[in-house]
Amino acid sequence: MSDSADEVREIYSRQTTPISLEPVGGSRRFGVRMHHTTFGPLHLHSFATAGALRAHTPHSRDVYVLALGRVGAIELRNGGRVLPMDPGRFGSLTSPGQAVEVAMHAGHVGLELVIPRAIVESAYTALTGRQARQLHLEPSVAFESPRGAAAMRLLQVIEHELEHDVVSAVPSITARLADSLVHALIWAQTSSDEATSDPGIGYVRRVEAYIDAHLADPLTLTELGVVSGVSVRALQGAFRAHRGMSPLQYLRARRLERAHRMLASGDDLSVTEVALACSFEHLGRFSLRYRERYGESPADTLKRARG
Repeated sequence: MSDSADEVREIYSRQTTPISLEPVGGSRRFGVRMHHTTFGPLHLHSFATAGALRAHTPHSRDVYVLALGRVGAIELRNGGRVLPMDPGRFGSLTSPGQAVEVAMHAGHVGLELVIPRAIVESAYTALTGRQARQLHLEPSVAFESPRGAAAMRLLQVIEHELEHDVVSAVPSITARLADSLVHALIWAQTSSDEATSDPGIGYVRRVEAYIDAHLADPLTLTELGVVSGVSVRALQGAFRAHRGMSPLQYLRARRLERAHRMLASGDDLSVTEVALACSFEHLGRFSLRYRERYGESPADTLKRARG
């Protein structure tokens, strides 16, 4: 609990985005109780206000911020629009670059979910097959809609697990739950004409986005099947139908491309260091496949890049 506007401003600005705060009303009373926790790549802020206050954020940096009220009244203007913020029914999703103005009444209790921009863009591409450039999602989130309700249920599951501090201790589980929540939220805010009509290509794009975000990690076909949401057999069939290769062949190709970029940059890394950074553990096989792809050895690419 803090009764200092400067302290709350400094903490919030450091953890989320720059903010201005001021108490309002005749008493000018100020008091905010805040709690911050992480779940995989996501950040959750819960807060309660003792007195009424007004807040303003000029932009949201490289994050998307989902705000929802739990108790008490709140008035919010997002991107120039006044949004409904009825507890349990509506929330606000702020995209990078959007300004937000908030007026919170005394006794307000709320929650914010902060999502890194790269995570949102990856989920959007996986769901729609479109590249996300300066993606601005619909700012009003209707938790009464079927899709919005699904996202809310996943958020409640994560909050419940955080309270018990069991699942949150297993990174592989938290990463998948966090990924599911982001996908559900983006799905809720994506219009029907953006969705793909071919489920096969949807599986492929979802796995491609996941692979591109985890090129340095050890990935297995079983894990990619879990990410896709379908059986390994169905995933392999979709990849061969739409990409003419297996999921693991796609993974190897993307890792070779990353290795090529690293070597061609001429950075102060050895061929072995580049191979390991791209999750190639067998140097001989890496060199062979690299030569097949680029017509020269990794060492030749590195030597040429360094002049």
